[in-house]
Amino acid sequence: MPSHFGFLEEFILNLLKKNGFETLTEEQQLAYVPQFTAQLEERLGLELMPKLSDEQTEAFAEMIERDGVGEEEWLAFWKQAVSTFDEDVMRVMQTFASDMERILSQQKTG
Repeated sequence: MPSHFGFLEEFILNLLKKNGFETLTEEQQLAYVPQFTAQLEERLGLELMPKLSDEQTEAFAEMIERDGVGEEEWLAFWKQAVSTFDEDVMRVMQTFASDMERILSQQKTG
């Protein structure tokens, strides 16, 4: 899933703050937030991509090749292509948050 979803980065930042990492410097945020966001995007892709038809997969590939495809267009594509998009995204994000909270709590205590 292309990283055109600002709400995912915002979600990651809020998750870090919620888990006691609110004092990350901008440099640390630049190092960690993209990595966590990429992990979340990968999970979303693994959930959503198999739900695309062959035609939708072709449309997805065409969008990747085009420059300037923004968040609104991506969201419109996914919501049209996957009827359970909102629920799927919410479920994946909740699972990711639980996993990340567990990992972060180990980092704070370890």
